[in-house]
Amino acid sequence: WQLNSAPFENNLDTRFYFEAESHHAALLKLRYMIENDKGAGLIVGGTGFGKSFVLNVLSEALEGPFGPFIHLVFPRMSAGELLSYIAIELGAREEMLRRDASALDRTVRTIQQQIRQFNSQGRHPVLLIDEAGQYALADALALLGKTSVDVVITEVGGSHAIENGQIGRASCRER
Repeated sequence: WQLNSAPFENNLDTRFYFEAESHHAALLKLRYMIENDKGAGLIVGGTGFGKSFVLNVLSEALEGPFGPFIHLVFPRMSAGELLSYIAIELGAREEMLRRDASALDRTVRTIQQQIRQFNSQGRHPVLLIDEAGQYALADALALLGKTSVDVVITEVGGSHAIENGQIGRASCRER
């Protein structure tokens, strides 16, 4: 067959991206949300529909001031753990943070400081939360409040990780 690589591998290599109509629509909606600072978006679809792949394509397609991209997969953590993870990924020193509930205020302040620092450099952080489910995600994001970071969440099926009128919804469907 003289192929350069094995076909149908389970990886997120964007060289193999096929832009189905539903993926194209989801990417356009998510790009609009991020480029226009709309806050949070939710991408919903069944297992294997390409939600994670769309996030990977999105992070490669956005240029200029967007980034860093923090891609968190299946975040089965408490609100404190999740916020500490985000703070560290944004560049906070790990020894400055505690992951228990009593230190959430310090962690939130640290995240906000890191975001302000990126903003002062003309950067716009984007948080990609993959396979969110119903864990402590809503609580953690509510603690952050409105900051200059966009959040894109993927979820299998039709339930919502966050029930909020501000969340735009894009879907990946089988074609």
